[in-house]
Amino acid sequence: DALPIYSVYRERRALPFPTGPGISQTPLETGQDTARTMDASTCAKMAVVLLLLALGSPAEACSCAPRHPQMAYCSSDVVVRGKIVGEAKVSMENSSAADPELDWIRYHIKVTKVYKGFEQVQDLQFLYTPMQENLCGYNHVSNDRSEEYVFSGHIIEDKVIITICGFNVRWSKLTLSQKRGLAQVYKTGCECVIIPCHGPCAVNAPNECLWTDALISRTWVGQQVHHLACVPKGKECGWETMKSQGGSTPFFKTSKL
Repeated sequence: DALPIYSVYRERRALPFPTGPGISQTPLETGQDTARTMDASTCAKMAVVLLLLALGSPAEACSCAPRHPQMAYCSSDVVVRGKIVGEAKVSMENSSAADPELDWIRYHIKVTKVYKGFEQVQDLQFLYTPMQENLCGYNHVSNDRSEEYVFSGHIIEDKVIITICGFNVRWSKLTLSQKRGLAQVYKTGCECVIIPCHGPCAVNAPNECLWTDALISRTWVGQQVHHLACVPKGKECGWETMKSQGGSTPFFKTSKL
């Protein structure tokens, strides 16, 4: 399974929220100025709202922007680990005024660990996603109810919404560094800004880190995704390895490429 490190970027058709008891996307070429315009949490929340409320053609493919796991963690309201033990198709509010094909999938989750949003999801039982993949709906393909996954989502009208553009990945596929990041490290770097770099680029502020996996590995899923976090040290942010170093975690800064 490829790591889902993308975020919703395109506007979508208005989707009412559900009622009742996932990566093969093409990354968009986003510039550094866009990435710096708003903090990660604000951008992500607006993206989900656009997904649910904005006008657009449901026939268009879902497009997502590159996203480091730390970016996904920091911009999400909820990050949990758990087992999907059931699913159901659910109806929508105001269904008479909506396209009847725009249904939702409600996944029943047995949560085993909450990494973020504990106060908001102390009794989390369900995750919601649009049924249609072209609306960025997440499709849980595994039938193994004993298998743990990590999910990131946003709380909208008391429901946790997930999409394929979130961080939704099988727990066994994560590196030890990523598991440590979810448990301890990513939250320490939420004031830092990770800048996806797919061409000549440079940091413009001391709290920025250049994400260069695409330049070095020709894929966004490289060493920085697998083993590094952008964290503050003194008055600046830089990449820190999450691998065990006998108590030491080397810190380094890349300022220009």
